[in-house]
Amino acid sequence: MPAPVLTGLPVVPSDPLKLDHVPLWDVYRQLGINFGDRVFARVMDADNDDVPLENISYRKLYTDSLKVASAMKEKLGTEEKLTYAILANSSYAYLVNIIAGWLNHWTVLLLSVRNSAAGNDSLLKAVKAKALITDSKNRKAAEAAVQELSVTLLEIHDPEEISIDIELPNGPIEVETVSPDVFKEIPLYLHSSGTSGHPKPIPQSHEHILTDTIAIRSNRNYVGAPAYAPLPLFHGIGIYCFTRWPMGAGHIPTFINTKLPLTSTSMLRHLRRLPGALCFLAPMLLEDALREPPEDYGVLKTTRRIFYGGAPLDKAAGKQLIEMGAPLVQLFGTTEVSMLGITDFPGPPESRVEDVPYVRLRDDQYVLHWEPFDGKLSELIVCPGKITMPAVLNHQNPLGYATNDLWEPHPTIPGLFRHCGRKDSVTVLSNGEKTDNRQIELLLMDNPLINGVVVFGAGRPLNGVLVRQDPGTSPFSSPSAFIDAIWPTIEHLNTIVPNHSRIIREMVVVADVEKKPFVQSDKGSIKTKDTLTLYKEDIDAAYEALEAESGEEMVKDIGTPEQIQSYVRESVKKIAKRPIGDSEDFFENGLDSLHAVQIRTEVKPLFAKFVKGEELVHNVAYVHPTISQLSAYLIARSKGEVVNLDDPVALISRIEACIERWTANLPERPASTVSVSEKKTFALTGSTGSLGVHTLRYLLERDDVEKVYCFHRGASDAAIQRQRKLFQDRAYPSNS
Repeated sequence: MPAPVLTGLPVVPSDPLKLDHVPLWDVYRQLGINFGDRVFARVMDADNDDVPLENISYRKLYTDSLKVASAMKEKLGTEEKLTYAILANSSYAYLVNIIAGWLNHWTVLLLSVRNSAAGNDSLLKAVKAKALITDSKNRKAAEAAVQELSVTLLEIHDPEEISIDIELPNGPIEVETVSPDVFKEIPLYLHSSGTSGHPKPIPQSHEHILTDTIAIRSNRNYVGAPAYAPLPLFHGIGIYCFTRWPMGAGHIPTFINTKLPLTSTSMLRHLRRLPGALCFLAPMLLEDALREPPEDYGVLKTTRRIFYGGAPLDKAAGKQLIEMGAPLVQLFGTTEVSMLGITDFPGPPESRVEDVPYVRLRDDQYVLHWEPFDGKLSELIVCPGKITMPAVLNHQNPLGYATNDLWEPHPTIPGLFRHCGRKDSVTVLSNGEKTDNRQIELLLMDNPLINGVVVFGAGRPLNGVLVRQDPGTSPFSSPSAFIDAIWPTIEHLNTIVPNHSRIIREMVVVADVEKKPFVQSDKGSIKTKDTLTLYKEDIDAAYEALEAESGEEMVKDIGTPEQIQSYVRESVKKIAKRPIGDSEDFFENGLDSLHAVQIRTEVKPLFAKFVKGEELVHNVAYVHPTISQLSAYLIARSKGEVVNLDDPVALISRIEACIERWTANLPERPASTVSVSEKKTFALTGSTGSLGVHTLRYLLERDDVEKVYCFHRGASDAAIQRQRKLFQDRAYPSNS
């Protein structure tokens, strides 16, 4: 089918559209009167390719909005300040119902159709909404939302069904600027996705919307290009593409009218009708498109730009798209700030394939501050710029919006950054170690059997993963069989992630999506907190199983000292994946806190066989860190002997032996005339870790120790409180 010819001139950045200190109602008045013949948008009948695209002019948009504004006043009164909400599927009529409210000087809240009734109730209360506009498909959800509220429920207004004659004045007209106070008023509320608690309203002032539009006008690269953004209007990018971009950069957005869900097949068909389109696509759609026949997905390389964001794109898919000539660019933005990524290729052509995950952020509108987080990672803080400020300010010193997003700079190209997950995507284990959830998720998602991963383990000794099987793959006979199938991927993961972040089999929880589907946001991303809450019992059961007295069958015939030592030796070999000498220290041989947990798990059944009514201490591998010492402890307990794990003599001996070993070859210090205390001073790193907290306790109890310096990150008060809590958790004295 030959590509259709698209006609019509948009509003272009050089047009004299007055935006600075002009409220939205007067912006649309200018557009409707001064630029009435220009094309605002197009409507595509996506279910019938034979129906040509229909142009919508700014005159039609303005007159339709005036009709609906009048109908709204008839039903809701002429109150000067009024807030209403919309809960409906996206359409041209939906946008008209937004602009109509602005023409009445009202404020509108856009509700996601995926919100719970409780979430909508919370949002309506927060903004003190007087009315809720809905459509037939969302009527029941709207009724549930207003069940306990004094909110008027209205059907969405179709401008074609309103018989009002609108006569516009001859243009051009002039509009007046308003005071800074009026410019800061709120005409629009979007809302957060509700990853923590109910969704929260995000205010968008005239100033925020229009100073952003002014900044967009500097980009004239895509004037007249059709924009394809199959996103709902309640989504930040959705409303952006139908308001700021058309009036700011001259793009012509497309309303997709369809009764069918969007798929990669339909998306590719739509693009054949929009030659040279600017596309805003979810990574999942792009990945699915590459599974279509090459003659179908080849249309992707005829687009002007393919922007993706909101989630990572599969590395292989990104490589394939770039190599086939698709103009792929990752964008980044937030509802609280707006679009921050530049819309052109971020790096040089020769490194484009490798640089797919990188973004170049705009610095012409805001001041970007990088708050160091850990190592190379920094959190992005968006601070007020010369012309605008974020819609939400949640950070002091510097004042700005803390995005919670972590970034890593490109190793060789200045100005390029790779998104490395959310700040809250870092799991802090009970030993103070940090796990990068995003790294684990991406590594596991490389396996085609997996299509969803949530990392858990905050405050626990080790982390685990909740995995969801891809519904397009054949079912397995049991969760264990599924784990067997993905285990090579987990073994590969364990070679890449830091030691403390490795995954053991007992910590793999297979999701039962039929009974408990993952909770997802509007973007399709998994809501981590809500999903973990949903699977709390399963996760708790995994930790309890790890702690349970299992393995009785394996140890039932073990009783002699030789058998006990052999069992410990083989257990350590299995965990370390190599032999370790009986007298060699576990931790000097590369084992770590995760291995210590596994060693305890392995010897716990043996301990339980000999000792009834007593729990094996969690630090047993630290206190007895060799095969010989651990075996001797278990042998003693098998004979009914009480072993004092806190015996200071043995511990002091080991500490002094360690000091002697590592200070033996240090150069002698020149003699000093300054008197030196008889007592010792220690510098201790890692004192919040499992081993470190025990070491610190024993050092503090020694009479010959004067001071212990503990090296912590962060503020000293917070570090002291954390150290004290760790002591209290272990019933150690914490007042020293």
